[in-house]
Amino acid sequence: MGKELFSMLVFLLIGLLFKPSITIANFQHQVSNDAKVLCVTLVVPDNHKKIQWAINNASDRDAIYVRSGVYREHVIVNRSVSLFGGFEGGVTTIDGEINGTVVKIEANDVWIQGFTIRNSGVNWWDSGIHLKWVRRCLIEGNNLTHNYFGVNIDESAPRNELAPGDNVILNNNIACNFYGIYSGDSWGNKIIGNRIAGNFAVGLRFHLVDFTNVIANNITDSGVCGIYIEHSYGNTIFHNNFVNWQQFYCNYSENNVWDDRKSEGNYWSDYNGTGTEGIGNTPYIMNVNNRDNYPLMGMFLNMSLTWPTEHYVTVISNSNISKLVFSLFMTNIGIISLDVNGENSTEGFCRILIPKTLLNSSYTILVDDKPISYPQQWKELWSNDTYEYLYINYTHSQHQIKILGITPVSEFSNQLFLLASMLLVFSIILFFLKLCKTSKRLFKSRRTKQYLYVRP
Repeated sequence: MGKELFSMLVFLLIGLLFKPSITIANFQHQVSNDAKVLCVTLVVPDNHKKIQWAINNASDRDAIYVRSGVYREHVIVNRSVSLFGGFEGGVTTIDGEINGTVVKIEANDVWIQGFTIRNSGVNWWDSGIHLKWVRRCLIEGNNLTHNYFGVNIDESAPRNELAPGDNVILNNNIACNFYGIYSGDSWGNKIIGNRIAGNFAVGLRFHLVDFTNVIANNITDSGVCGIYIEHSYGNTIFHNNFVNWQQFYCNYSENNVWDDRKSEGNYWSDYNGTGTEGIGNTPYIMNVNNRDNYPLMGMFLNMSLTWPTEHYVTVISNSNISKLVFSLFMTNIGIISLDVNGENSTEGFCRILIPKTLLNSSYTILVDDKPISYPQQWKELWSNDTYEYLYINYTHSQHQIKILGITPVSEFSNQLFLLASMLLVFSIILFFLKLCKTSKRLFKSRRTKQYLYVRP
């Protein structure tokens, strides 16, 4: 009986504490903003030798997984499917062999993730990924290189249509193309968290583009300029890092917003103004119609921490940041630590935005394990129900900064408490079962001895 109860406990705890890993067979996900769950799974080359053949045999909402390898083909996505590469840890490459567009999307609600897409043709419109007249597509976590346009968002959605495009270009590496991202005659899209580096002409070019959000991208080392905007209005552009020999070109474009409408804009490597608490005291002026009112004095970083689930901590700093780590001291004291360094004896700073699901009160700041004073060396910039925003300043050399605070009871802590409680209860049950069994044997032994003793 005890063994059976213990086995039941083990299986119950495994079910409570550990979710099954994602596999091809059981993977489900929502497609873009349309909340449509994937239906059928196809695998290339298991079910179909080519990616295009799998698309031709798929239905809307199906998922297509492509195993690692090089696929030399030109793909037309004309169904609302999701394409996943690199899911086994290898590299899945679609190679256009320097001819035409590599992947052309002609359907709404398409999701493309985890591919290396390279070697388009060298003519105008030849692209790594071309979104043509589509909405609600997600291009996420891909590597786009050696294309004419890395990503081309074309007439998605055109200005004369009422509904926005709602396409999202997210966390891609877009390098060594002629243009990194080009968008023409489109509005209402989002370009977020991409690394757009070393493109031969322009990192990001807008032509007839309105009301698009450009947030938290690294746009660096562009051959002509970082961002080129013409005949484009009402776009919101902030928390980007522009590190280029020529940062921008703006032509016939106005009413674009180059900050978050509160207190933070973009980092411009050629900004030469002074700052207060990491924000420039004077605007970064592009032309009479375009200006960043709150230029950042350091680069914007969006960094992830896992405890027990993923949390994002954003940092604005003029230091080199490394080794961002979260640890737990005792049961409810959390510690965020990060290493910083910069040119010796210069002034360094960090603006750090902390989710309250990670740390939420009673902060202490240590630099090299020594407390620093409030508000001279650190202060709270603002706080709401979700985030705490702190500012820390120091003299540059090699430092370790630690931020200590109260960590709320997390789902993981609840599960550990449940585990400990259930183990305690079942240990007590097993103890009493064993005690009863021992008592029963002892009682039987005593009765037997007594019977033998009184027997004539």
